[in-house]
Amino acid sequence: MKSNPIISILMPVRNDAAMLRNCLAGIDNQSLTDYELVVVDDGSTDQTPVLLEKASQDDSRIRMIRTEPQGIVSALNTGLTECKGQYIARMDADDRMQKTRLEKQLELIQKDPELELIGCRVEGFTDKGPLPESAVHYQSWSNSLMSH
Repeated sequence: MKSNPIISILMPVRNDAAMLRNCLAGIDNQSLTDYELVVVDDGSTDQTPVLLEKASQDDSRIRMIRTEPQGIVSALNTGLTECKGQYIARMDADDRMQKTRLEKQLELIQKDPELELIGCRVEGFTDKGPLPESAVHYQSWSNSLMSH
């Protein structure tokens, strides 16, 4: 792994084994490969640590930090101190990345030095039928936000 990747992907997890494989596959499929993945395992009691240990053995860009359960904010702060990238990309285990997400976000932030934060649209998904109305509402609201 490069000592200073351009992007650090910061992901807190707790008991997310069921979703982790798809999430990691999406990260691994990125068109931009100059990143590290810093995963803070916030006290998982399922197979999450086992999956992350294997992933970190298979890919030197992945680092797992294990902590006692402390909550998402503390887990994010712990992970943030470990990030080596110039930029931070946030991710959750139930997220999936589009193949060019990191590439496009990096291109955008490098073009405009006044940008300090970049978000992206969201698209809900489930393998249990239609999205609940609350998720549809959140998706619509989130995707309506624009400032630049």
